[in-house]
Amino acid sequence: MTDEELDIFFIEELKKILADMKDCSEAAKKQTWEEYDEIKEDYAYVIDDLENLLETVHSIDDLALTSDEEITNVYEYLEAYRDYLPISAEPEEQKKNLQEYNNITEILDLFTDDEEDEDFDDMEDSDSEED
Repeated sequence: MTDEELDIFFIEELKKILADMKDCSEAAKKQTWEEYDEIKEDYAYVIDDLENLLETVHSIDDLALTSDEEITNVYEYLEAYRDYLPISAEPEEQKKNLQEYNNITEILDLFTDDEEDEDFDDMEDSDSEED
């Protein structure tokens, strides 16, 4: 994907996550059990966070202008959404689902520091040489 396509996909995924959270929040509101109070609060936090984020962030690069906490939140939202993304058994839909999964993974990979990965790989190599 080009950077522009990735940015568009990123914003669309955040919008999907927001819509999903709103649906889940509505379902949770119907529950009167005390155990759901914390869940309702969590949904409200995520919804508010994503709504504020979508007002100011229009690309992946814009995310760098936010706080470390916000970047971590976005990573966690994307990761959770990807991990629970249903994959259809119908071939055409499955292809779309897998592409969405791969695109989210591509974005998540942008959050990781390649230098840290290289340093870790170097440490592993030196450990295996000592054996």
